[in-house]
Formats: sequence, C-alpha cells, structure tokens
Amino acid sequence: TQRGAFDFALVSCAAVRRVDGSVRLVLGGVGAAPWRIPPSIEEDVASGGLDDDSIDALAARALFYRAASEADEKPWDARKSYEAGFALWAEILKRYPMMLDDQTSPEIHDHTRSYRRILGQLDVPFDPKTFVLRDLLDKHE
Repeated sequence: TQRGAFDFALVSCAAVRRVDGSVRLVLGGVGAAPWRIPPSIEEDVASGGLDDDSIDALAARALFYRAASEADEKPWDARKSYEAGFALWAEILKRYPMMLDDQTSPEIHDHTRSYRRILGQLDVPFDPKTFVLRDLLDKHE
C-alpha cells in the first residue's frame, strides 16, 4: 500500500555502529528533540547483550518520556502514551515479578501519578482496581 501524506512513525530509532565497534542509539518522536539512549545501554547493544525484555523496557520508558512532553499541550495523546507504556511494563513484570522490588518500581509509580493528573485534566476517573499495574500501586500506596 502507498503511504499517506500524514502517515508517520510514532517513535523512531537511529543506530550506528562505528568502526571501533561502539554503538550510538537515538530515539525520535519521544520529545521535542532526539533523545540519546544512555551509554550503558549502547554498550549492551554493542556486546550483543540487549534482550527482548530490555527492548520492551526501553520502549516503555520512551513512551513515558513522550507522555510527559505531551502532557500540557496534548493530554489525550499523553494518556495514550502512558497507557501503552504501562501495558509494556505489565508484560515485563508478569515475566519478572521480582522487579517490583528494584529501583524501577518507584520510577514507574511516579509515572502513575503523572497519569492520574492527566486523567484529572480530562475528567476521566482513575480506577485502581482495573489499572494494569495494580500490584505496583498496592506496593507503593
């Protein structure tokens, strides 16, 4: 099919492997400017150590970053970005429930607070009983 005039990627990734073997990764569409992936992750990619779960976690974080940048101007889009990020984290936490006890858990919980604020702006009620990361909420509240 032919691409439409307004078809575009929601998130993009540019990657380069240099002659010395190092890797640089940059995400587009997650903020006002391109966002470089942390060097530690670039090193994992260069060594072949980035697994599917790590990629999912990066994608979820990119969605959270995007949601935060959309919050003021586009709260409906921010809501969708947060919900997609929470769905990815729910899958990861289903496979690795011990992550509820590591440093990632408070970070995700901070995003749930931002998400609730956005729902408040949109006059949409938040139901913790049906929230996809209910276990995380129970742990932190």
